[in-house]
Amino acid sequence: MWARERQSFGKKLIEHQGIQWMFSDSMAEILSVRALLETAVNAFSKNWKESEYIVSSLKLLSSRIANQIVDRMVQILGGMGYAKSTRVERAHRDVRLTRIGEGTDEVQRIILSRHLEKVLNSL
Repeated sequence: MWARERQSFGKKLIEHQGIQWMFSDSMAEILSVRALLETAVNAFSKNWKESEYIVSSLKLLSSRIANQIVDRMVQILGGMGYAKSTRVERAHRDVRLTRIGEGTDEVQRIILSRHLEKVLNSL
């Protein structure tokens, strides 16, 4: 792993608190998406027609988090993050599609706002 090998200011990158926090934030975000995925799978299994808003929440949140994590990894790699044919460069390029393809973020927000409107109208 780059952060274990690369040195900065006399220390390995991974030894810098700011870099550790980037990895920690990424791990916490991945765990939160995984928990929402389990919720979506359970809801879909019980009643797929009523689970649309949960699936939309998952799509919206997971694509945003994926973009944030890849952006952090580019930051950690520095110039190497943009080097052609590296895994991070490709991920940086490809992960953006998750927000504009297969149901854009805006479409997911429309689905969520419709659900919220139904909930508010039922109160």
